[in-house]
Amino acid sequence: MRTLSPLAAALSLAAMLPAQSAWSLITPSTTTNPAGVASLTGATDGTGLYVFGGRLGSPAVFGNGLNLSQELWRFDGLGWTNLTSPTGNPARREFFAIEWFPPTGRLVLFGGKDPAGGNLGDTWLWDQANGWVQLTLPVAPSARHWCSMVYDDTVGRLVLFGGYDGTSYFNDTWTFDGVAWQLQTPATSPSGRGRHGMAFDSFRSRVVLFGGTNASPNPNGETWEWSSAASNWTRVTTATIPYDNTTRQGCVSPGMAYDSLRRRVVMVGGYDAVNTNTGGGGTTSDLYEDNTWEYDGTDWVDRGTFASLPGRGGPACAFVPALGATILFGGFNDAYGGNAFPTNPMFPRIDNQTYVYRTTTYAGFTENATLPGCPNVSGQPSISATALPWAGTTAAFRLTNIPGGSLPFVLFDFFTGSTNLALIGYPQCTVYLAAPTTFGAVPGGGSASWTLPIPDLPFLYGGSFYLQGGALTGLAISLTGRGDGVFGAL
Repeated sequence: MRTLSPLAAALSLAAMLPAQSAWSLITPSTTTNPAGVASLTGATDGTGLYVFGGRLGSPAVFGNGLNLSQELWRFDGLGWTNLTSPTGNPARREFFAIEWFPPTGRLVLFGGKDPAGGNLGDTWLWDQANGWVQLTLPVAPSARHWCSMVYDDTVGRLVLFGGYDGTSYFNDTWTFDGVAWQLQTPATSPSGRGRHGMAFDSFRSRVVLFGGTNASPNPNGETWEWSSAASNWTRVTTATIPYDNTTRQGCVSPGMAYDSLRRRVVMVGGYDAVNTNTGGGGTTSDLYEDNTWEYDGTDWVDRGTFASLPGRGGPACAFVPALGATILFGGFNDAYGGNAFPTNPMFPRIDNQTYVYRTTTYAGFTENATLPGCPNVSGQPSISATALPWAGTTAAFRLTNIPGGSLPFVLFDFFTGSTNLALIGYPQCTVYLAAPTTFGAVPGGGSASWTLPIPDLPFLYGGSFYLQGGALTGLAISLTGRGDGVFGAL
């Protein structure tokens, strides 16, 4: 069998280069949009971004008597819609937890801080038909703010961790099934903290937690993962720690979301509880970060800064699958962009802009239904991608309906063709590739698997490739249809 010479040669042509995901500013199609808000998080129903509550106004005054919102807005990729009811809304608040609960198609809201600085411990549900409904529950997390909550689709429950009530930082873990809260009892937990970021990695079935703050003036740089299957937290030691320097690590109040297309946790912004620079507000000012980081389950990668996205903390942020992008709105924002300090750190700007983070080129793979294969005793083989072909990663593919004892294989080519196998006795079979390279696949239980390491080279971005799987069963040949792929740019 020949090697994959085109890709192997590409490795020697150029060094690994950064991929192409980037932030850009969106101009909504609607003329009425949300006011600038901060100290909040976002939620998605899969097709849009929901934004509720948060701190209003510019400047924002730190302390009691805050100007807080109780409005609910939704962004659908084009414009904003105000979903606020005339009456019956939750009290104005900031630093709450909110998430979409797919089993019932509702938003779930918990806790936060009210305009007088008091802690809230109420649970609310929202849907389009009924508006907001407050639940009266015998068991629930204690009143708090600075907690985080995500949906875990492996168990169909929300997972809430941490928070602060003005006296104590919590390290308790709660789950919510749409009806009741349940306190979890993990053997290991992160220390008590608030203003941490959380996202659910649906590919690996892990809740990912980063950063936050506790009694220490410095932010936290730890990465933790929650497994609902194990009902336990595990600290992950990464080679790279976001915002690591000689005096501190980590950040508080970042925007955080899981990009299910690229299988990456995306973390943007955040700020230091203490910094050592002397610009603007001096040594006790907040430093609003403008870096974007990604976590693949092993390590964090700094994707750098983007001129279109000034530094910020406390934005609404969620990955919206239907849009194929992470959407961000609002947040505390330094007045000058980048890492510059606002003139007075007690009066930061609150952003009212909408931003999108997406790749310029998406990976894809589908079996072409118009170019069928030929069957075997187990039926018609098929081919699909179990890990999409992103540049700089290893793509994975699966063949199904492979008879036991067969020798499975995959044909690869950058060009299409059409060669009928009648000359070797299989007129029902056609190879739809020009001059394919053949690779053995790994058999297993009526199926087979094959992987393709892909270098991160710009000339591959958006490029097409073609696969056709098959099996040799004795002297009989069977083939899948042609699989059409596109190399994506992370």
